[in-house]
Amino acid sequence: MSTDERFAGVPVPYAAGVVAVERKRVLGLLGIVLATAMAPGLVFTALGMPDGATLAAFGALTGLLGTMAAGARTALALVGALAVVSALAVPIAHSPWAAAIVLAAFSAAIALTSTRGVASALMLAPISLAFTLTEPPLADVADPGRALLIAAATALSGAFAVLVAHLLIPVRLPAGDRASRPRAVMYAATVGVVVGFASWVVFEQSLGHTGAWLIMTILIVMQPYLQDGWELAVQRAAGTVAGFVIAMAFVVVSGFPLIMYVAGGAFMFAALAVKFRKRPYWQFAALVTPSVVLLEGASGSLAETAWQRLLATLIGATVAVVVILLLRPLYRRSAATYGVDHW
Repeated sequence: MSTDERFAGVPVPYAAGVVAVERKRVLGLLGIVLATAMAPGLVFTALGMPDGATLAAFGALTGLLGTMAAGARTALALVGALAVVSALAVPIAHSPWAAAIVLAAFSAAIALTSTRGVASALMLAPISLAFTLTEPPLADVADPGRALLIAAATALSGAFAVLVAHLLIPVRLPAGDRASRPRAVMYAATVGVVVGFASWVVFEQSLGHTGAWLIMTILIVMQPYLQDGWELAVQRAAGTVAGFVIAMAFVVVSGFPLIMYVAGGAFMFAALAVKFRKRPYWQFAALVTPSVVLLEGASGSLAETAWQRLLATLIGATVAVVVILLLRPLYRRSAATYGVDHW
C-alpha cells in the first residue's frame, strides 16, 4: 500500500517536494519523530552506557532526515557509510591530521549530493561523525570491540529510524536547488578544505563537543549557492544568540537535571514543529540551541555549556562568512557569464 493510500484522509498536494499534512496530525508526527530519535539513546542509558546515547541518537537522526529527504534506500546507504567510517576513524581519532582528513573527505563526499538537492539534510552524517570523533564514546571498551560496537550502535539505531520514517512518517523535506556537476564539485572541494582545516584545529586543541559544534555550524552555513550561505550565516547567528538568552533563563533550575531534560525535550519538540512548518531558519536555531544546552548542561554546567555553544557558533559562522566573501568575486563573474541571478 502506498503512502498516499495509507494516509487517504490527509490532503497531499505536493509543494516543492513536500507532502502537506493536516495540522491536527502534525503533533502526532512530531511525537513519532522525537520518540524515534530518543529511543536508541534511552536503550544505551538503560544498558549502563550513557556515553553511547549521543552516538545512537545521531544515528537515528541521520536515518530520519535521510529518509525524509532522499528516501529509505539512500538513507540506509548513508547510515551504513556513517557506521563504517565511524568504526574505522575512532581508533585514529587521537591523531589530529588523520581525524581531520577523514572528516573532510566524508563531508566533501556528502556535498556532492547537492546535484540532487539533498546535501543540506544529508550533512547530518558528517556532523554526527564530528561529534563521535571529538569525544569518542564507549572509552571503557577495548578495540576492536569498541569499533564494532560503535558501528553496530550507529547502524541499528539508524536502520530503526529509517524503518519508522518509511512506514509512519508521510512528510518529505523540500529539496534544495539542484547544483550542476561543476558547482557541486566546487562546493565539495570548498567544504573539504574548510572542514579539514577547522577539524585539525579542533582536534589539535582538544575542543571536544564544543569543536564539533563549530564544525556543525560550518557544514550548515556553507551551501552550493553563496547567497544561501550568507543568509543562513546571519540567521544562525541571530537564532543562536536568541537561544542563548533563553537557555540562560534556566540557570535557576541548573541543580535539577530532570527539569532540564524535560525542558530540553520540549524545546526540541518546538524546534521540529518550526522546521516542519517551514518557518525562518533563525526560529529553528533559537529553539534548538536551548534544547541542546539544557540536555547537555543537565550533566554539567548549564552556563558553561551555553557560553561554549554560543562562542563556537559565532566562530563557525564567521569562518563560513569569510570563505563566502573570498569566493564571492569568482561566483559573481561566473553568474554574469552565464546570465543567472542565483549564485
